[in-house]
Amino acid sequence: MKPPKVFISYAHAGKKLADDVLNFSNYLRSRGIDAEIDQYEEAPPQGWPLWMASQVDQADFVLVLSTETYYERSKDFSENPNNGLGSKWETLHILQKVYENAFNNKKYIPICLSKENKEFILDSLKPYTYYDVSNADSKERLVNRLLGNNTNIRPKLGENIQENEEFSPLEPRIRKHLFVTSLIDLELWDKAHWCGVAFSFAQDEDLEDIPIIGLGFRKPKIGKQIFDDLNKSINNDDLKNHIRVSIVKDIDHLNPYKYRMLIGPNEEYLNTMSDRIKAQNPDHDIDNTTSIFMGISRVLELNPQSGENLQKFIKVFDERKFFYLTNMKEKLEKDKDPSFYTTPLAIDSPKDYIDFDNAILKKDINIKTLIDLNKENPKSLDHAVFSTIDTRKLMKDHRIEKSKREKKAVEKRKRRAKEVKKTKKSAKKK
Repeated sequence: MKPPKVFISYAHAGKKLADDVLNFSNYLRSRGIDAEIDQYEEAPPQGWPLWMASQVDQADFVLVLSTETYYERSKDFSENPNNGLGSKWETLHILQKVYENAFNNKKYIPICLSKENKEFILDSLKPYTYYDVSNADSKERLVNRLLGNNTNIRPKLGENIQENEEFSPLEPRIRKHLFVTSLIDLELWDKAHWCGVAFSFAQDEDLEDIPIIGLGFRKPKIGKQIFDDLNKSINNDDLKNHIRVSIVKDIDHLNPYKYRMLIGPNEEYLNTMSDRIKAQNPDHDIDNTTSIFMGISRVLELNPQSGENLQKFIKVFDERKFFYLTNMKEKLEKDKDPSFYTTPLAIDSPKDYIDFDNAILKKDINIKTLIDLNKENPKSLDHAVFSTIDTRKLMKDHRIEKSKREKKAVEKRKRRAKEVKKTKKSAKKK
């Protein structure tokens, strides 16, 4: 028999927790359990969200580590619906699976590293047995459960008691040190909610067009803060090409103007991450063979009513060989006519919509078609535009599943009420 495969889902919250998770995972491996955590992985080619999903789905058991950080993030989907990374996405995926198997959950097991963290067990997992792995007896019971060695199972009459299954210890695995680029502040981008792009054109002294890309946010004040921070790190121009701006066109033959835009760190930025981290942490021994340098990008899909404005931007950029990237002052509303954001802004009033104080000079942009992208070998960073997870769809499916379950419960109560009423009527007749 193969050893049981176990995935440990947890929320990153400091080095101590990471060390505790690593030690616990290697302990399980020493007991013959094929434990898997993200710290073992260097850089999954399918991207972290898809890797996490496959680990959750392929595992025989998923151990959900209860911490305050994990619990808080599980409650935060409505605030930050676009976050597709880490424990938020994992939690949503796990919650959906638990709801689908509400009356037969054997796979998803809540655990905690101390008795105090019991209160942070996910709400959907609170009805189930949990294990405090800081307690030796509780940890041993968990190991026996994972190995299928339940000593409390009642054997059938006349059946011999089977000996417990034993698996050979598995080799411990080393941690890959993870360093995440600070170019994209994930928390700020989630709060700002990037949801639109405006191609605008100012004019210089010679009345020649200056191409501008304005990013629109639901919360423009936080969008401004994003660009304030970017400008501090690159000093109002990106001559070193640290910021990657990419547009992938022709992604949907039924919607010819639809495209995706990527904003994130460029190769030039990622290639110098090791040196920057070493300079910031001179006492830290950074081994490139066991370190992961991860850059986070943001991707937005847009479906304008025409491609006129994008084509004009490309034409002007090809002529001028530069453009400005900044945030929009205007608040993007859900019910506003989307054509406002996908047609040229008035040439004489871009300052009313575009934050020129935060404009970043750029001399490079990647514009390609989906066919071009698929031909790339080796793959560029732009492949991230199709490595994202549609968390909105997952949340919608989650709500639908929950609604179905609640509807069934209501129907069941109604049927029982009718049966009780019918029984009472029969009793009265007798």
